Amino acid sequence: MSYIPFNQIVDSLAEIDETQKQLLVQILQESSANELQQDTGKLTSLDDIRESRFQEGLCCPYCDSRGSFKKNGTSKGRQRYLCHSCKRTFNDLTNTPIHRTHYPDKWVTYLAAMEQGLSIRKCAKRVGISIPTSLTWRHKILHALSQVKDQSLEGVVEADETYIRHSEKGNRPLKRKPRKRGGAARRNGIGNEHVCILVVRDRSKQTISEAVKFGRMDSIILDRTLTPRLQSEVLFCSDQEPTFKKYCKEKKLKHEMVCVSKKR
Repeated sequence: MSYIPFNQIVDSLAEIDETQKQLLVQILQESSANELQQDTGKLTSLDDIRESRFQEGLCCPYCDSRGSFKKNGTSKGRQRYLCHSCKRTFNDLTNTPIHRTHYPDKWVTYLAAMEQGLSIRKCAKRVGISIPTSLTWRHKILHALSQVKDQSLEGVVEADETYIRHSEKGNRPLKRKPRKRGGAARRNGIGNEHVCILVVRDRSKQTISEAVKFGRMDSIILDRTLTPRLQSEVLFCSDQEPTFKKYCKEKKLKHEMVCVSKKR
């Protein structure tokens, strides 16, 4: 298949009629939806979620015991179980973000909308739920993701950091004077008013994205965050941030630096 430069594709759009443009948009949307379904592990129903959660067999979500439970009736069409070890009852959605929600069948659609980066209002409109429900679901998902700490990165690992102003929106009382719509930092540069966000990803799409500390990043916080999750013989790629260079030197990691100014 011959390669067509992107600018030639853009220029050729001016030569097609309105019907062809609509057909092109439809093809791109269907292609995007198919790729999204593959990226989300083809979770298309609650049955897929249950199967993914208990792929090693049913276990108690409270004490992690396996096999020491019995069926204990149903509730709202879901099978309940009684654990002989901790004497508590559960179903296959207990201790998940979906537990005790009113529309469990709409969660897969909501996850797909959130994966596409849609806003809370747009997610609510697409799924057919209220805006407060959309906000609650998003926070449930973000909280569940924040509990995932067992990612293991291997092969080619790419890392970068960014800094954002610390927000205390929704907190009472504030530890500082309130500011309107962000405002500006009291001092120039990166200080304790900023939060360091570290993002690390390998080629299998295993990703670490965490707020690691206030102020500038250092090799100590890198050691605490990354060392337990990096497999042996990884190739660590980053920009020319000195902290990454120091960390790789201390841990004797293969390190490749990308020169951002040269766009390569």
